[in-house]
Amino acid sequence: LLNIPPNRDGLLQAEDIAALRAFGDYRRATFSRDLAAKAKVTASNVRGNAPAYAGANMVDNRADSFWATDDAVLTAEAVVDFAQPITFSVIRLREPIRLGQRIDSVAVDRWNTGTWEPLATATSIGARRLIRLEKPVEAARLRLRITQASASPALSEFAVFTEPGDAQR
Repeated sequence: LLNIPPNRDGLLQAEDIAALRAFGDYRRATFSRDLAAKAKVTASNVRGNAPAYAGANMVDNRADSFWATDDAVLTAEAVVDFAQPITFSVIRLREPIRLGQRIDSVAVDRWNTGTWEPLATATSIGARRLIRLEKPVEAARLRLRITQASASPALSEFAVFTEPGDAQR
């Protein structure tokens, strides 16, 4: 909901058009490069130990694949290893919504000098959840923890992005 109404002539104001263009440019720049696309993912549980449900499916950029746990597993975690430190400020998560919304809450931690440090939490993911951090963060490894689910978790995307101007924030 952008909340930009037309004027009495049924047209958008020039200032609103400029703001929409700037917003579109900002969105395209932010989401143009998924920094997790080549990351290695290991999961605490994989449905039937089948590669079709492996943690790596969260970073393969395919809408038809996903990480899933066994039916009895309602909490799980996946570690995303970037091989070298990256700097990011936005985390994007997606459930394969055709299976229904299953995940009720998640936490994301970063590996920092030998220990996991809490970074962000969120409730419900659904078709898409964006988590915007207060400031850019550097990490070589992230851990996604499914802390509560109403059915066995399934996650089709774990992505991280850098916003334009992050160096100035």
